[in-house]
Amino acid sequence: MTIVKENVLKDPTIYCSSVDNDDCHGVSIFWSLVDGTFWYPTEEIDSKEKVVGTVAFDLPSFDNKSELKMHGVVTCEFDDKTFQSKIFSIALSTEDMIDGSWHLNFCPASAESSILALKTISVDRLVILPVQPDSNTGKRLMRFLDKYEFKEVGKVCLVKKAGALQYCLLEVLPADDSDVRVLLSARSETQLSLLMTLMHKEFPEMLDIEKQELLEEAAEALREELQLYLTCNDPYQIKQARIKSDLLIP
Repeated sequence: MTIVKENVLKDPTIYCSSVDNDDCHGVSIFWSLVDGTFWYPTEEIDSKEKVVGTVAFDLPSFDNKSELKMHGVVTCEFDDKTFQSKIFSIALSTEDMIDGSWHLNFCPASAESSILALKTISVDRLVILPVQPDSNTGKRLMRFLDKYEFKEVGKVCLVKKAGALQYCLLEVLPADDSDVRVLLSARSETQLSLLMTLMHKEFPEMLDIEKQELLEEAAEALREELQLYLTCNDPYQIKQARIKSDLLIP
């Protein structure tokens, strides 16, 4: 039997630097399209998938120059070998800063790439809105979007208006059950906390997946500690288990 190896590139990474070797900082992510609707971060590239790479840089200081030029490469692993490919160079000038051409552009032609760029620098949280009889979850969600001026951009909802929620994102994800899975994204933990508070006010039944996982992890640590009290005579193991449960239990 012949085993056919899949054409999968692993650990794709983007490396960038300025032409003048100026200090610059940023973050890069590769995204894979699922079911034609949802982009999720990926560490593998399949030849059959649609994949997009994004890079976001901190704004430069323009010390002693009016333009910053960047170049870079994409590296990946295949068959235990490392490959790299040069990517096109980019430039940002003081004129771009003044006329606003560096801003995110949400017109139809640029919306998808702008949303992915925004997600690259965002923090996010997955929540579940349980659908119950007479809960009117869909109507309440639409009311929430209208109240805080979320606008549909591509497959997501975005706050464009300047204010405390500007550039917050809300995505309704595909789900196998009847509950509504929502991914909330924001530019900072503070902004995300505000968005979570507003969501919880509208949806008291909302479940925070991250908190649920932490509670389950804490419960498992406590079970392990109690089991050691019953079966283990090693004080060190019991102490380590107690420290772990103390750290995890809210």
